[in-house]
Amino acid sequence: MKNRLITAVTLGLSLLSAQVDVKEFESKVGTTSASFLKIGVGPRAMAMGEAFVAAANGPTAAFWNPAGLGRMEGTNFAASSTDWIMDLRLHSAVAATALKEGGGIAFSVNTLQMDDVEVTTLRAPDGDGTYAGASDVMLGLSYGRPLTDVFVVGVTCKWIYSKIANESASASAIDVGTLFSPGWRGLKIGMSLTNFGTKMRLDGRDLNAKHDVDPLLGLDEPAESRLRTRDWDLPTAFRLGIALNMLESDSFIWTATADGIHTTDNVERANLGSEISFGKIKLRAGGGLNYDQIRLGFGGGVTQNISGNMVTIDYAAVTLNPFGLVQSISFTIRP
Repeated sequence: MKNRLITAVTLGLSLLSAQVDVKEFESKVGTTSASFLKIGVGPRAMAMGEAFVAAANGPTAAFWNPAGLGRMEGTNFAASSTDWIMDLRLHSAVAATALKEGGGIAFSVNTLQMDDVEVTTLRAPDGDGTYAGASDVMLGLSYGRPLTDVFVVGVTCKWIYSKIANESASASAIDVGTLFSPGWRGLKIGMSLTNFGTKMRLDGRDLNAKHDVDPLLGLDEPAESRLRTRDWDLPTAFRLGIALNMLESDSFIWTATADGIHTTDNVERANLGSEISFGKIKLRAGGGLNYDQIRLGFGGGVTQNISGNMVTIDYAAVTLNPFGLVQSISFTIRP
């Protein structure tokens, strides 16, 4: 079992290194596409400081660590909405179900949207009367399965689409993850490699242009031409985390979590989280280290039986100075 865990971690680091520039001293901040994939999904994870790779379970595991689907029970539907910075809105939904032969599958959707803004140009700095917007979409299919009673693996295949004004780009990627649960005090060790895939290149009619190849020739009309864009990597990330029940009794559980994160477009970071469970009520808090902004999250959740369905409502609020407060809410239903 130890050999399997070591092999999985080594594979993740090897795949990640394939996308890392050898000039590691050069900053790669802002050099990846589809940055919405870096936004945390779901208020539970956000409230716990996004220290979630080992604690991921239920349907939202599809976004964090697909191995968390391996021990899911029944069928679950979850949807969340996050009021992100700069009037951006992140919406996600996932449907997941356990399989008779073991393990679980999930279909997920994640979108980032903004309102249209008036187009300005050098000739029309106050607006030319037209409007343009931007949006991102991710569709994912996840599968998690136990290999032994203590080791679970999972994979997500995803399609990513971005649109800005009349330009668009698409890519495909995979996430892989593992969970090791020896059973002592709820200990879980999780690993995930996310957004490992193809590059993205914007293309669209706004790239059409007219160019005078040689003004000395005195051509009547400039020649038709097209602006060329370049390929951009996806924001690949490797996470290694731990979750442990610090205190537990029949009616009380205090779980602490910690993640270390290595990304291809930023410095290494660490997240710390905590969740206290009082039966059907949960309280959460957490934060991130080595971020540009101060990140502190808090929130909670409650589960109730409504008409025979188990319904969970979760809420999170995260401070992102100087941007202010980010809020997220989700609903999870298990028939």
